[in-house]
Amino acid sequence: MAVEKGAQNLIKSTIGAVTKAVLCIRNANRVGSLDPENPDKEAINQGIADAVEIEKDLMEKANEALKGGVVSEYSDIKGMVEDNGYIAIEVEYNPSSLRLDTTAGRQMKYSGDGGNTQLQQYDAPPSTTLSFELLFDDVNNMDAFMLGDNPITNFSASNTINAVSSAVKGKYSVQDQIDGLLALLTIEPARHVIFFWGAMCFRGQVTSVSASYTMFNKKGYPVRGKVSMQIRQGEDHEALTESDKLPKYNYNEKYWMDAFDATFREKSLGEKIQGGAEKALNNSLLNLKL
Repeated sequence: MAVEKGAQNLIKSTIGAVTKAVLCIRNANRVGSLDPENPDKEAINQGIADAVEIEKDLMEKANEALKGGVVSEYSDIKGMVEDNGYIAIEVEYNPSSLRLDTTAGRQMKYSGDGGNTQLQQYDAPPSTTLSFELLFDDVNNMDAFMLGDNPITNFSASNTINAVSSAVKGKYSVQDQIDGLLALLTIEPARHVIFFWGAMCFRGQVTSVSASYTMFNKKGYPVRGKVSMQIRQGEDHEALTESDKLPKYNYNEKYWMDAFDATFREKSLGEKIQGGAEKALNNSLLNLKL
């Protein structure tokens, strides 16, 4: 069955019908107060609790994909999150790469300038940041390249079809989608998201969104753009007073501890893989030849 499903996924990839990544964002009706100066702690608490429950189910889906090649469809993810206060947004183009950065333990930070430079040291809790880029495209040749104004092609069938399509659509632009992602940072309860793609599920807080528009049509509307996003799992290192402390954007310790066990502890205790424990223990951790 897994082989059959894997073959189906391969066929999909060759014809362009690849399963898209899904960004799960808090339902706007559940975010509470929109005042950035007075974040709704109850809404934040509930959002995190809902996200943790969703993550458990999505992790099972990701593990199925990792172990058996069974890739979840967008409709599956959408059905799972809608009942838990989130909406599932399917990306237009899958990111070409994903980057994960983890920090923990003793950290150093320089502050000041000139002769007043100071070195600050602090112990940071575990924190992992997922970084990726999303592409947005709403280019229509008739609209973007002024082909509709060309008298030679003015009465072609394709021109007529595109003119009707443009009239129905109203305008071609990616600004609304990109503005919506930028707005995530302004609303505290909405920052907690889940990113799901194939065999990967990552829950955390959106900490950075940057956008660039790379193409405009003749009316000046942006029709192509790129969004760089960072999602952090874990708390800030700065100490917060009890009265100011917001609910934790909890680090998924179980997931990362299971990953550690599977890579190091189980093999070191004698799992018989390509020579057993001796092979695992005799290799440098830098090479990770496990």
